[in-house]
Order: sequence, then structure tokens, then C-alpha cells
Amino acid sequence: MKTQLYRHYDSNKKLLYVGISLSAVNRLAQHRDTSHWFSDIANIEIETFSTREEALLAERKAIVNENPVCNIHHKRTLKEIEQEEKLRAAEFAQKAKQQLFTRYVSYNLTYRFDELPRILGVSKRQIDECVKQGQLYTFETEPRQSRHRKIVMVSGWALIDFLEFLEAKGKKQ
Repeated sequence: MKTQLYRHYDSNKKLLYVGISLSAVNRLAQHRDTSHWFSDIANIEIETFSTREEALLAERKAIVNENPVCNIHHKRTLKEIEQEEKLRAAEFAQKAKQQLFTRYVSYNLTYRFDELPRILGVSKRQIDECVKQGQLYTFETEPRQSRHRKIVMVSGWALIDFLEFLEAKGKKQ
């Protein structure tokens, strides 16, 4: 579908705004009702493109290269967008680690070994195998009453290390 790219200039030939529309004339009427800069428009240029995609690309290039005063949308460069996405990903990873820390350390400094299958959602056999392979470290405590056996425990820190190991292992596969 044919799409128009339009440029609005002020009386000093300063580029105010670049946009696309199926009808630049109809869009101008919308700008009249919603844009604070409408009364500054002295000249309009219109280009017609065969497809909306072509017009979008031309609009993006014009905004980045010609720097219209009133465009807010698309002003960021691709590099800025990528940096923002990396920052968001790093913030998300930090929040996930903080949640992991809070869940496994702040509330529970230790866990009974027999609780791990329920907590981790895996079988006791899988956990036993991880302990045998040195991927999860345990320790024993003396029972409160002498007739009981020693209790196998896992520290919150060991559990965090184990979960990070599983996460890294999952990323490699």
C-alpha cells in the first residue's frame, strides 16, 4: 500500500517534524488538533513510497540524519537502543540474583537434605548423584536427641552455588 513521508518546516526552513501516513493531508489535520508546533508550519514536503516498510525506513533515516526539532519517536540511535537493552538485561539478571539470595539465604541459612527434592523439583536420586559428583556440598549435624542419626544439611550458600552451576550447565547445552 502506498505510504507518504512528509516533512514540516517552519518559515526559516527549519525541519520541525517528519512522519508517515497513508494520507499526509489527513494527518496534517490531526497535527492541527494535537501538536503544539502546528502553527509554526510554513512549508510541507511529501514523498510517496510503494510500501509502508519503505516509508518507515525512510522516516527513520530522516529523523536520525535530519534531526527534526519536534520528533520524539525514533530519535534514539540503534546503538543507544542496544545499550538500553543490555542495561535492562543486566538489571534483570541482578534482580534475579537478588531474588535467589533472598529466597535461599535470608529466610533459610540451611536446608535439610530430605527437603531438597521438593524445593528444587527434582528426584532424591538426582540430588544424590549431584552430591557424589561434587556438584552439591552437604554437611552433617548432631541430632538433638542421641538416639537419632546425624542430619544431612545443605547451606543456603551451597544451594546458591549449585543453582548457578545448573544455570551455567543449562546455557551450555
